[in-house]
Amino acid sequence: MSFLKYRGDSPGNRPLTFSTPSKVGDAPEKRAKVKRDLMAILDAAERYLGPQELDQVVRDHRNARKGNTADEPLNKLLLAEFDAARAKGRVDIPEFSWGFYERHGGQSAKAVEKRLRRLLRVREKKAELDRKLRAALHGPSLIGTK
Repeated sequence: MSFLKYRGDSPGNRPLTFSTPSKVGDAPEKRAKVKRDLMAILDAAERYLGPQELDQVVRDHRNARKGNTADEPLNKLLLAEFDAARAKGRVDIPEFSWGFYERHGGQSAKAVEKRLRRLLRVREKKAELDRKLRAALHGPSLIGTK
C-alpha cells in the first residue's frame, strides 16, 4: 500500500514498518518504538480512509479477535421452534426457553432465553428497517412537483 510507505513528506524519513520485538528482547524503548510506528500507520490510514471507516476497521478487528461467532444452526432451530409454538398460540418466553433447554441441552435455560430475546430483537429491527425502506420507496415522488 503506497500510502503507508513513508512517514511524513520529507524524503529523509525511513519507511514505515511494523515488526514487533520478540518477548526475549522486550524493552520499554522497543515498546515505545512499536507504539510510534503504529501511530504513524494509523495516522496515514485515517487520512486515507477517514475516521469513520478507520473506526469500523478497528471494530471489525476487535470483534474478529473475540472469537464469539454466532451459532447459526442453533439460532435457526430456536427461531423455527419459537415460530411454530407462536403459531399455535401465545408463548411464554421463559417457559419456552426451559422446554427448549430440556429438549436440546447445551446452554442453560437462562442463556436460551437471552439468545431468543436477542434474536427476536434483531428480527424486529430488520423488519422495522424494511418497513421504513418500503415506505420511502412507495412514498410520493418529488420529481415533477412544484
